[in-house]
Amino acid sequence: MIIELGDEDHKKEISEDFTITVAPDSDIKVYEKGIAGQTDYPCLCAKFDDNDEFIVATHSNGSIEIHEADSCDYVCHLEPGEEESKKPVCTLAKWRPGAEPDAIIAVDIKGGIRRYSKNEEEEIASITPEDEDENRLFALDYASDGKTFATGGTDHFVRVYDDETMKLKVTLDPFYTKKPGHTNRIFSVAFNKTDPTMIASGGWDSTVIIHDIRQKGPVAGILGPYICGDAIDFTNWEVITGSWRNDNQLQKWDTRTTEKTLDIEWDGDNFDTEDPVRIFSLTKSHNDSINSFMVAGGGEGDELRVFNKDYTPVARISDVTRSIFTTDVAKHADAFLFSGGDGIIRVCKVIVYN
Repeated sequence: MIIELGDEDHKKEISEDFTITVAPDSDIKVYEKGIAGQTDYPCLCAKFDDNDEFIVATHSNGSIEIHEADSCDYVCHLEPGEEESKKPVCTLAKWRPGAEPDAIIAVDIKGGIRRYSKNEEEEIASITPEDEDENRLFALDYASDGKTFATGGTDHFVRVYDDETMKLKVTLDPFYTKKPGHTNRIFSVAFNKTDPTMIASGGWDSTVIIHDIRQKGPVAGILGPYICGDAIDFTNWEVITGSWRNDNQLQKWDTRTTEKTLDIEWDGDNFDTEDPVRIFSLTKSHNDSINSFMVAGGGEGDELRVFNKDYTPVARISDVTRSIFTTDVAKHADAFLFSGGDGIIRVCKVIVYN
């Protein structure tokens, strides 16, 4: 199915079709599994729940949809707490970890933080600022234990909230640690997957800041990554960043020394990209073993790569009709998804051979 959208002078064909190319000697195989979503509005975020049962997706018109992860069938819309015409655009949404797939936190461009219930199909709690332009929110992550979540946006601060009460626990402020903080808007926050007291954040100031919640502020900084989406992974002492630029888009860093340990090649020896891809999103599998893999996608070249445990690109997703804004990997590491400017959520099956 092909649908035309947009102004008469700027029409672009939207197609569900895409191409998967797997390297001949790859230890990872990728297959198309299913299609979900809508082509009327770009998809800003799509994420699996912890049980890999459902997908939550946010669109640029403010709608939030739930789909079944296996069949990709539509389940419901989550209704906002205000009138339909006043609902804000939610830039990012995350399921509460380690629980039945029900509770979802979403952040929006008016600075609001909203809790939704999948089972009740509506908003059940919110934090709404008095000044909607003071801090537009673009970044969100849950700690692995599900007890806290963190946000970031245009006022340059990372804030940590208690999940049960939705009350602010701490604003991570350079005042407390006398270390530099952010000087521009934040587009990504990531809890350390193995230590819920540590957070990495990045954005337009080309710096990834490492925060310690116990010290209430920044403790280290990594210079270089230009983050424009949900494009940071933080596990143990390792941070992986995805930058919006033509080269050295993907890099690995050691937070103990703040030194770069690897430039991850986009094409390697297996592929040859005609147009550079600037990264909007990356996701590494939660299984940090020999079966682990990573996906990353972006704009300009509008492609996605799958990387094996050694960070070698082993699969290429191409012929996507718009930029890729969001990616996610199923918690059981047997599938991944991606979506973006064309509004289509594409789910792929993954088989990793040891």
